[in-house]
Amino acid sequence: MYSFFRFTIYGILITVCWAPGALFAQHARKLSLWGQKVVPYLKNFERECSRDLYFPEGMGVINVIRIKDDTDSTDLWRLSVVLDDRYKDSPPDSVAQLGQQIYFIYDVAGNYLSRKKETDQVFVNYLNEFVADRLYTRPPKQQRWAEFRTKKGEYIREEINKDMVGGYPRNTIELYIKRDGTIKTSRPFRE
Repeated sequence: MYSFFRFTIYGILITVCWAPGALFAQHARKLSLWGQKVVPYLKNFERECSRDLYFPEGMGVINVIRIKDDTDSTDLWRLSVVLDDRYKDSPPDSVAQLGQQIYFIYDVAGNYLSRKKETDQVFVNYLNEFVADRLYTRPPKQQRWAEFRTKKGEYIREEINKDMVGGYPRNTIELYIKRDGTIKTSRPFRE
C-alpha cells in the first residue's frame, strides 16, 4: 500500500516538474511581432489576401520565410498563404499572431531549399492546438504511375512524384529589409 502511494506521488511530482518546462519550450517559440517596422507590411499583405479571397472560409495561415544573408546587408522575408497542414512535415522555427492572423516563421540562412530539420513532435502538437481548425488536412500521398514506351517497343512503368513546394504564385510577396531599417517590396500592394 505504501509503495503504491510512493509511486503515485513520484509520478505527480515528475509530471508537475516536467510539464512547465515543456510548456516553456513551446511558448519560447512564440514570437511577438508588435513594435517591429515590418508589421504594416504584414498587415497590408493580410488585407490584400483577404480581399482577393486567398483565405477561403477564414482558413489559412501566412508563412514567413526569413532568409538571412551574412554577406549582404539585406534580409529577405518571403510571405505566402498556406491552406493545408504541411507544417507537420517541417515545423516552423517559431509562430506569431497579429490580431486574428497566425504567422509561421521559418528562419533560414543562405539557400532555403537546403533546409532540413528534424520534426519536434511536442512543438507540432502545440501547433495543432494553436491553429485548431484554420488549416485543411492534406490527404495522404498516393502513388501515381505512368507508362512509357521505349524505342525498342518495351513498356516501362515509372512512379511520378509531384509535390507542391512553397506558396501559391499569385499571393507571394518578398520584403527586402536593409540593416538601416528601410523596407522594399518585390511588387506594390494592390489596393
